[in-house]
Amino acid sequence: MTTSYTNLEVEHAKYKDIFDLYTHNGSRHYKILYLLKHTKLGNIVKVTGHIPRKTEFLFKEDEYSEQLFESTHITSSSSEEDESRAEHSFRRRPKKRMNTVYRSKYSIQKYCKKIILANSTIINSSFTISVINKKGYFSLIPLQIRKKSNIWIVDDPGKEYMNIIYNGKKKRKIKKKYPDSIQVILPKSFLKDHHFFSSIVNRTLVPSFYWKKNLYTSYHNFDRDCLDLFHSKTPILSRKEFSSDINNIYTLSFIVKYGIASEKNSIIIHINDVQETNSYMETIKVNDKMIAIIYKNPFSILHAFAYGLTRIHSN
Repeated sequence: MTTSYTNLEVEHAKYKDIFDLYTHNGSRHYKILYLLKHTKLGNIVKVTGHIPRKTEFLFKEDEYSEQLFESTHITSSSSEEDESRAEHSFRRRPKKRMNTVYRSKYSIQKYCKKIILANSTIINSSFTISVINKKGYFSLIPLQIRKKSNIWIVDDPGKEYMNIIYNGKKKRKIKKKYPDSIQVILPKSFLKDHHFFSSIVNRTLVPSFYWKKNLYTSYHNFDRDCLDLFHSKTPILSRKEFSSDINNIYTLSFIVKYGIASEKNSIIIHINDVQETNSYMETIKVNDKMIAIIYKNPFSILHAFAYGLTRIHSN
């Protein structure tokens, strides 16, 4: 049952002492989030989101780069010498080294902190969301992730944050495993200027984050000017000679070599990326109870958690 809120902005202000899921965590560098699935009698009871205690960044140099990025922005100067020095420091960055990635529930509990909790309602395809507060307890927020037909909706009263559409109107063939075809709809991000060297980047994406209309309806009514559209990258089919379709292997090239082979693995790219070279979000199955999500702008930790939950769900 969803609680009704007359003034959502006032209600959101009540949650200032908890993890800010609505605006937190956007970055131009890849970050990682882990999801653990908790089941009872074969049904999902809850899904928890965990971030590494040391750093959320996937690569070591990106953490340093982000700090320099912020420092340059805060202490920005019109001096060409300062800009040249900052640009040179980026050019000298060594080859990226990956931070530690975790492969078990034990390592997640030891080296990560739990920040998000999605509790299943009576209907297994609907989840209420709680986030960690400063005292270490979880506080319920007016946000839900729910499934309607083949669409997962991330919303709270009066606002939608994300739609995830599985397989359009296609009917899946029985007893044959094909990778999911996924579309992701976000409210369009806008560009915000920053004062630092243009040779690296002169703007950053800031999400408008919510849409007061129905995202799916707006998309199909071609009201798409305020929407950002993404879809899953098409995997490559490796056909085996003298074999049936069931034994064929679908492959994707991920950012890191990690996890296990699974139809739950996916890569999300922008709809305008014809070359399919720029990955914005990836899901990697680690084991039957655990999945890792790698993401960057315009996706935030809210989007990563919601998308990961739909992937860890049976659908």
